[in-house]
Amino acid sequence: MRHSSRLWLITCLLPAALVAAYTRPSRADTVTFQMTNVHWRNTTYIGNTSMPLAADFFGSGQFTWTYTPGDFAAGTGALVSLDLPPWAVYPSYPATTIVDANGITSTLQGTTNVDNLTYDIAMSFSPALTSPTQAASISSGSYQFAPGTYNFLSGEFDGVISGGTISPIPEPSTFALLSLGSLLLSVRRLRERTVARFET
Repeated sequence: MRHSSRLWLITCLLPAALVAAYTRPSRADTVTFQMTNVHWRNTTYIGNTSMPLAADFFGSGQFTWTYTPGDFAAGTGALVSLDLPPWAVYPSYPATTIVDANGITSTLQGTTNVDNLTYDIAMSFSPALTSPTQAASISSGSYQFAPGTYNFLSGEFDGVISGGTISPIPEPSTFALLSLGSLLLSVRRLRERTVARFET
């Protein structure tokens, strides 16, 4: 009977400890979204037509969304990384990028860098992001690249973005919560078996 009492006490205290560990004052949370198999399809190349160019490229990327719990829609996004098609070389010039719940736009003006590199990228999410656990797709998009004088690929590359998936990356705290939940379930089952043994 003593073992049963101890197990009952553990079973009661674990949920309280779990709640205390994850109850915190309201503050901003940040979730990272992974973009996979982003499909870039080159449709037009204005320039040296003798140069063979791959028609398709599949890339990836990441962006973050920072929000106040309970008000995901009012959050702000930031692009972390984005694989650009290898039809030109892109140095790390700062671009004007907007990430919102509906998609991503990124623009680099040639007048802002010594190589006159210019690009415009736009992609749309379907459906729009409404929660930190939501998955979505890249439904449509377009791009335009003008390598400028950075390399020998002068001219202009135009194309469409026709696919890709978006999924949230679980935070370490999520894994910890799942582990504690699994432990709680195991303790409860052990308690039930112990009580049943003492009662028989």
